[in-house]
Amino acid sequence: MESLIRDEAASAGEPSSARAGESGLRRRLAELGLTPRQQDVAALVVRGLPNKVVAARLAISEHTVKDHLKGIFAHLRLRRRSALTARVFGLEGA
Repeated sequence: MESLIRDEAASAGEPSSARAGESGLRRRLAELGLTPRQQDVAALVVRGLPNKVVAARLAISEHTVKDHLKGIFAHLRLRRRSALTARVFGLEGA
């Protein structure tokens, strides 16, 4: 499955540097061992989007977003969205 965000960036005419950054984000999420759908959710969450917006963008329910976040947090042994962002961008302990 292609990244929804990458497709949005391309269709919105964002510069290739934005698309390159998105592919780096996707690569990092994959390195963390997240499933493709967890990567979709996490990519939007680390951009600061609320669950309701993530659900709308991915055409899933808000409950499903919460379930994916529970799985992400459990897999990475995290408790908060801010901790997820820090882990993804390598800011832990900085």
